[in-house]
Amino acid sequence: MVAKAGPDGILLAEPGAMFVRVRFTAPFVPVLARATATPDGGLLAHLGTAVHAVEQWRADHLAARADPTGAIAAEVGIGAVAGGLPGKPDLLPGRLDLHLYVVTLPGDDASSVADELRGRLDGLIPGTAVEVDAHLDHPAGATPPESPIARHAVAAWTVRHGAPPPAITGWKGSTDGAALRAYGVDTVRLGPAPRRDLDDPRRDVFAVADLVTYADLYADIAQRYAGTSL
Repeated sequence: MVAKAGPDGILLAEPGAMFVRVRFTAPFVPVLARATATPDGGLLAHLGTAVHAVEQWRADHLAARADPTGAIAAEVGIGAVAGGLPGKPDLLPGRLDLHLYVVTLPGDDASSVADELRGRLDGLIPGTAVEVDAHLDHPAGATPPESPIARHAVAAWTVRHGAPPPAITGWKGSTDGAALRAYGVDTVRLGPAPRRDLDDPRRDVFAVADLVTYADLYADIAQRYAGTSL
């Protein structure tokens, strides 16, 4: 059981997580010799072209994927961009890196994603080479509804809320539950929904009553599970 803030309900399925690095390379050229640079203007002058191509690939990639149950959903985002040397701004950089976070569905694998994206980027920026490296951190997975932990979690939720947990659709978060399922551990995830701190959006805010409710719920699930396992 993963006690973590999330949607209103019990997560039985979570998508996976993949890290992808796209690297464009070209010769380093002094800014003073910009006219000789390949590609024209240097790599950073083509950053917009690279980002646009990745965003187009993202749209096609997501359109081709759907979870049959509708419980989880795929996603792609460029989380970081790196190029050039801050201590040497007199050089047009010969390397441009885009770092992507890819939310995966069952069956997605790193080599296929890398090949798919590389095929869209090869030849995009004249005079450059492109490498795409992908690493699957953990795969998507689901806990069977009939598993003991799922049944006990639903039963405990129903007692405390007076109704079964609401269905969750299109969930894109991938955390400890996905990692545990990858090792064959049936897992459920549930927790109070956070609010943003208006004074500091980096912080989550929780009502004390909600924390107490979920603490009781966790204890109930643990007791039910232990009672059937001993």
